Amino acid sequence: GMHTSRVYAEVAYVGSHSGVDWNGHGATFVVPVGAPGVTVLCRKTAARHANLTFLKELDVLSVPATYDEPKGFFLLEAMASGVPVVQPRRGSFTEIVEATGGGLLVKPDDASSLADGLLEMYRDGKKRAELGRRGSEGVRQHYTVQRSADRLMAVYDSVLERTERTEKTV
Repeated sequence: GMHTSRVYAEVAYVGSHSGVDWNGHGATFVVPVGAPGVTVLCRKTAARHANLTFLKELDVLSVPATYDEPKGFFLLEAMASGVPVVQPRRGSFTEIVEATGGGLLVKPDDASSLADGLLEMYRDGKKRAELGRRGSEGVRQHYTVQRSADRLMAVYDSVLERTERTEKTV
Protein backbone atom coordinates (compact mmCIF):
# COMPACT_ATOMS: atom_id res chain seq x y z
CA GLY A 1 0.00 0.00 0.00
CA MET A 2 0.86 3.63 -0.21
CA HIS A 3 2.73 5.31 2.62
CA THR A 4 1.64 8.80 3.64
CA SER A 5 2.64 11.13 6.39
CA ARG A 6 0.23 11.61 9.30
CA VAL A 7 -0.45 15.18 8.15
CA TYR A 8 -1.61 14.02 4.73
CA ALA A 9 -3.80 11.33 6.21
CA GLU A 10 -5.40 13.75 8.67
CA VAL A 11 -6.06 16.32 5.94
CA ALA A 12 -7.54 13.70 3.65
CA TYR A 13 -9.43 11.85 6.37
CA VAL A 14 -12.26 14.39 6.62
CA GLY A 15 -15.26 12.42 5.41
CA SER A 16 -13.11 9.68 3.92
CA HIS A 17 -15.63 6.90 4.40
CA SER A 18 -19.01 8.60 4.23
CA GLY A 19 -18.57 12.23 3.24
CA VAL A 20 -18.85 15.40 5.26
CA ASP A 21 -21.12 18.40 5.00
CA TRP A 22 -19.61 21.86 4.39
CA ASN A 23 -22.13 24.69 4.16
CA GLY A 24 -24.79 22.38 2.81
CA HIS A 25 -22.51 20.66 0.26
CA GLY A 26 -21.28 17.09 0.56
CA ALA A 27 -17.64 16.22 0.01
CA THR A 28 -15.98 12.83 -0.01
CA PHE A 29 -12.26 12.18 0.22
CA VAL A 30 -10.62 8.81 -0.32
CA VAL A 31 -7.32 7.89 1.28
CA PRO A 32 -5.38 4.61 1.33
CA VAL A 33 -6.45 1.87 3.72
CA GLY A 34 -3.93 1.60 6.53
CA ALA A 35 -2.57 5.14 6.11
CA PRO A 36 -1.48 6.66 9.43
CA GLY A 37 -4.33 8.61 11.01
CA VAL A 38 -7.04 6.76 9.07
CA THR A 39 -9.28 4.73 11.31
CA VAL A 40 -12.23 3.60 9.17
CA LEU A 41 -12.12 2.81 5.47
CA CYS A 42 -13.16 -0.18 3.45
CA ARG A 43 -10.80 -1.60 0.87
CA LYS A 44 -12.07 -1.41 -2.72
CA THR A 45 -11.09 -4.59 -4.57
CA ALA A 46 -13.97 -4.87 -6.99
CA ALA A 47 -14.20 -5.72 -10.66
CA ARG A 48 -13.40 -3.09 -13.29
CA HIS A 49 -17.08 -2.20 -13.73
CA ALA A 50 -17.42 -1.54 -10.00
CA ASN A 51 -14.24 0.57 -10.01
CA LEU A 52 -15.56 2.72 -12.85
CA THR A 53 -18.87 3.12 -11.01
CA PHE A 54 -16.92 4.15 -7.90
CA LEU A 55 -14.86 6.70 -9.86
CA LYS A 56 -17.98 8.30 -11.33
CA GLU A 57 -19.19 8.96 -7.77
CA LEU A 58 -16.14 11.12 -6.99
CA ASP A 59 -15.91 14.88 -7.40
CA VAL A 60 -12.11 14.91 -7.15
CA LEU A 61 -9.40 12.28 -6.72
CA SER A 62 -6.24 12.93 -4.74
CA VAL A 63 -3.63 10.36 -3.77
CA PRO A 64 -0.88 12.47 -2.18
CA ALA A 65 1.99 10.02 -2.59
CA THR A 66 5.18 10.82 -0.73
CA TYR A 67 7.28 9.00 -3.33
CA ASP A 68 7.76 9.34 -7.10
CA GLU A 69 4.95 7.17 -8.49
CA PRO A 70 6.29 5.70 -11.75
CA LYS A 71 3.02 5.01 -13.60
CA GLY A 72 -0.05 6.80 -12.23
CA PHE A 73 -2.60 4.50 -13.88
CA PHE A 74 -5.19 5.44 -11.27
CA LEU A 75 -4.97 9.06 -12.44
CA LEU A 76 -5.65 8.00 -16.01
CA GLU A 77 -8.67 5.94 -14.91
CA ALA A 78 -10.07 8.81 -12.86
CA MET A 79 -9.54 11.41 -15.59
CA ALA A 80 -10.95 9.09 -18.28
CA SER A 81 -14.08 9.00 -16.10
CA GLY A 82 -14.19 12.80 -16.00
CA VAL A 83 -12.86 13.09 -12.45
CA PRO A 84 -10.30 15.89 -11.96
CA VAL A 85 -7.28 15.25 -9.76
CA VAL A 86 -5.19 17.15 -7.21
CA GLN A 87 -1.71 15.64 -7.03
CA PRO A 88 1.75 16.52 -5.74
CA ARG A 89 4.14 17.67 -8.45
CA ARG A 90 6.31 14.53 -8.50
CA GLY A 91 6.89 11.33 -10.46
CA SER A 92 4.47 10.50 -13.26
CA PHE A 93 1.83 12.83 -11.81
CA THR A 94 3.49 15.91 -13.30
CA GLU A 95 3.65 14.51 -16.84
CA ILE A 96 0.11 13.12 -16.75
CA VAL A 97 -1.56 16.23 -15.34
CA GLU A 98 0.37 18.58 -17.63
CA ALA A 99 -0.32 16.45 -20.74
CA THR A 100 -4.05 16.11 -20.06
CA GLY A 101 -4.86 19.35 -18.26
CA GLY A 102 -7.08 17.26 -16.00
CA GLY A 103 -6.16 18.56 -12.58
CA LEU A 104 -4.07 20.66 -10.27
CA LEU A 105 -0.47 20.06 -9.25
CA VAL A 106 0.56 21.08 -5.74
CA LYS A 107 3.84 21.22 -3.85
CA PRO A 108 5.02 17.74 -2.86
CA ASP A 109 5.07 16.85 0.84
CA ASP A 110 3.20 20.05 1.70
CA ALA A 111 -0.12 19.49 3.49
CA SER A 112 -1.08 23.18 3.21
CA SER A 113 -0.57 23.17 -0.55
CA LEU A 114 -2.64 19.98 -0.85
CA ALA A 115 -5.40 21.43 1.33
CA ASP A 116 -5.40 24.64 -0.76
CA GLY A 117 -5.72 22.62 -3.98
CA LEU A 118 -8.57 20.52 -2.60
CA LEU A 119 -10.32 23.61 -1.26
CA GLU A 120 -9.98 25.34 -4.63
CA MET A 121 -11.59 22.36 -6.34
CA TYR A 122 -14.33 22.25 -3.71
CA ARG A 123 -15.17 25.95 -4.07
CA ASP A 124 -15.02 26.23 -7.86
CA GLY A 125 -17.50 23.84 -9.46
CA LYS A 126 -16.96 25.33 -12.93
CA LYS A 127 -13.21 24.75 -12.71
CA ARG A 128 -13.80 21.22 -11.41
CA ALA A 129 -16.08 20.47 -14.37
CA GLU A 130 -13.65 22.04 -16.86
CA LEU A 131 -10.67 20.09 -15.52
CA GLY A 132 -12.77 16.91 -15.57
CA ARG A 133 -13.66 17.53 -19.22
CA ARG A 134 -10.05 18.34 -20.15
CA GLY A 135 -8.76 15.28 -18.34
CA SER A 136 -11.21 12.99 -20.12
CA GLU A 137 -10.30 14.43 -23.51
CA GLY A 138 -6.58 14.48 -22.67
CA VAL A 139 -6.52 10.81 -21.68
CA ARG A 140 -8.22 9.88 -24.94
CA GLN A 141 -5.78 12.04 -26.90
CA HIS A 142 -2.51 11.08 -25.20
CA TYR A 143 -2.96 7.74 -23.44
CA THR A 144 -4.85 5.35 -25.70
CA VAL A 145 -3.54 1.90 -26.57
CA GLN A 146 -3.11 3.09 -30.18
CA ARG A 147 -1.10 6.13 -29.05
CA SER A 148 1.13 3.91 -26.89
CA ALA A 149 1.65 1.50 -29.80
CA ASP A 150 2.52 4.40 -32.13
CA ARG A 151 5.11 5.72 -29.65
CA LEU A 152 6.60 2.25 -29.21
CA MET A 153 6.87 1.84 -32.99
CA ALA A 154 8.60 5.23 -33.21
CA VAL A 155 11.18 4.02 -30.68
CA TYR A 156 11.71 0.78 -32.63
CA ASP A 157 12.09 2.74 -35.89
CA SER A 158 14.64 5.03 -34.26
CA VAL A 159 16.68 2.06 -32.98
CA LEU A 160 16.55 0.36 -36.39
CA GLU A 161 17.69 3.56 -38.16
CA ARG A 162 20.65 3.90 -35.77
CA THR A 163 21.52 0.23 -36.22
CA GLU A 164 21.41 0.54 -40.03
CA ARG A 165 23.59 3.68 -39.96
CA THR A 166 26.10 1.96 -37.66
CA GLU A 167 26.25 -1.12 -39.95
CA LYS A 168 26.87 1.08 -43.01
CA THR A 169 29.80 2.83 -41.38
CA VAL A 170 31.46 -0.40 -40.20
